[in-house]
Amino acid sequence: MKIEEDISKHLFYSAWLLLFLQMGKVIGSTLLAALYPYILNIIDAAYDCALILFSIGLLRLGLEVQGLRFWKTSSLILISAAVVDITTLILSYIFRGDDWYFSPLIFVRLPLILSYLILLTVGFVLIKFLTDDLFKQNIVNQKGKLYLSAGFALLLTPYVITWYADYLLIQNIQYWIYNLGLFFFLLASFLVIIGYLQLGSSMKMMGAEKVFVDIEEETKLQSSDDEDKQKVEGENN
Repeated sequence: MKIEEDISKHLFYSAWLLLFLQMGKVIGSTLLAALYPYILNIIDAAYDCALILFSIGLLRLGLEVQGLRFWKTSSLILISAAVVDITTLILSYIFRGDDWYFSPLIFVRLPLILSYLILLTVGFVLIKFLTDDLFKQNIVNQKGKLYLSAGFALLLTPYVITWYADYLLIQNIQYWIYNLGLFFFLLASFLVIIGYLQLGSSMKMMGAEKVFVDIEEETKLQSSDDEDKQKVEGENN
């Protein structure tokens, strides 16, 4: 199956951009958040834009390749996730300081966080099935994995723990709860990064498949031309 080189590059580079930005989000959350809090917001906004860019690539792929499942649904879900997160970032900028982290806006923040992570989880589950369809059509040579979906699902735990700590305000939370949240955050981040590596390699294989097909077609055309020349020379002789 031939895939336009522009579409394969679109998906490949946007997938790797998501990978690098995800790594930036992990570093920003663990090391830079206290010193440079606005850097994490910038990385989050860039990640949302890259997610929309990747989703547009999925839409282009679905229009190009017949027989794919969930290409439109997964794209719209991921775009919705990006919009939810951008809305969260805008609200955090408008209601900066303690107003955003504590009551009453804390009850707005939790549904936005949960919606964002659930949308990402569902969206990447559907991309797994879409990748399976690409595998069946010999466009990529490996099936999709659920690393991304599992990672974003696990991120629910540290985010809920953080929200609950803000909800309790002055009351202390036992350290083992914080450590549990940190453990799930690092595990989820590891799965998400592995998932983006797998996704990026699949998109690279799709581009390689396109090159392979082109070379094969050129070889066939060249062989056909050589046969025609031989026939013409034989008739002349």
